Amino acid sequence: MGFKYSIRRSRPAEIYRYSLFGNSLRFDYTGFKPYRLNEALRPGPNYSVGEPISLKTGVKNYHRKIFGKEESRVRNLLLTIVAYESASGIRPDAAVPGGEVEIYCHNGLHSDLVLGTSDVYHVILHKNKLIFANTDDRSGNDPLFAYIGIKFETILCNEPSPVDGSHNKLLLQGRYGRWGFKSVVEIDSYRASAAKTLAQMGPAERYRNYCEIKLCFSPSRRLGELLLKTKSKRRFLLVLKGAVRNFAPRAEKWLFQSYFGRQDKLVIGVRNSKFELICNEEIDVVHDFLPFVKDVYPDIHDRFLHSIDVLDEAYAHILHQVRALQQSDTDVFELRCDTRAVRVLADAPDHHIFRKILVPEYLAWVDRGEDTLAHSDWVAPEAYAAHKDPPGHDLHEQLASKLHIV
Repeated sequence: MGFKYSIRRSRPAEIYRYSLFGNSLRFDYTGFKPYRLNEALRPGPNYSVGEPISLKTGVKNYHRKIFGKEESRVRNLLLTIVAYESASGIRPDAAVPGGEVEIYCHNGLHSDLVLGTSDVYHVILHKNKLIFANTDDRSGNDPLFAYIGIKFETILCNEPSPVDGSHNKLLLQGRYGRWGFKSVVEIDSYRASAAKTLAQMGPAERYRNYCEIKLCFSPSRRLGELLLKTKSKRRFLLVLKGAVRNFAPRAEKWLFQSYFGRQDKLVIGVRNSKFELICNEEIDVVHDFLPFVKDVYPDIHDRFLHSIDVLDEAYAHILHQVRALQQSDTDVFELRCDTRAVRVLADAPDHHIFRKILVPEYLAWVDRGEDTLAHSDWVAPEAYAAHKDPPGHDLHEQLASKLHIV
């Protein structure tokens, strides 16, 4: 069966970025760090596991992020949109052609809807922006398993063991079917260039080098023997298919996360039962991973090709439900991704949930046109002035006609 919208022509563009240090935002590339593989742990005839590399080192000092009851899950997304629009001279009340609704979300929402996960989101339709906030506070995450993936990233980037939820994200702008959107996606690392810094790279070069880093577990005692005989990226992926439990759903998730997130590099690490790193390899998402998925998991590849059609219909269905139920601009709704069902969320008369999600800095911007980020508790004051002339400032005019956003 054919598809209406091409996923290959629907990849979003980077329009802004932020680095988060603790709870302090900087709208630049300061926190983005390049990775370097451990050459001894790469598959091939020179593969060798020397001194064990523990992924548990430093876990006792790690303070995992748990959202408080009064904390917005989309605070950083909304603050970054304010910073971008303010720096780019975009009026918050700028009209959208035809009264079009624009989606604001974390990038994972797209995958959650396509894959029908059990995730639940709060949804707000405010001033023609359909805003999605995940409700997971992360309190149920196992501390060790929450740590080891981030620890693997710091090992690759030659950074100290992580102590908090510091991270780096891009603000993306794009269109899936009929729906324009802005989303943030986490960038774990990037492939370094000897000649250029990340800020000096053009957009296409950055997309080729942005990297998604994933860690998986293999109980296989023959894995080392198999890795020694591995002579290609495809063979490496086939080894993982046989050695990693539930590799198919992992592969599907990795494909959607990296492709939707404009990350053309995928670094895969493998650990053993002792939480020791035993392998790492770099995969090109477009040239290595996508052909592998097409050949080995044709059903996943088919879902991938049809994903934009699925998202187009999903967002239409969600918006239809919200509009049918909405009584005021401050109503909050609840969405289940597995059923795509929307219900009204009971709220206090003072619209407590609405104001918790849409942080004061964002409401000041969209309601009154006031940029209050210089006085925000969440923005690094010494760095904020630099955001007024950002790399990629000219992207807005280039994207406006293509995305029908002014």
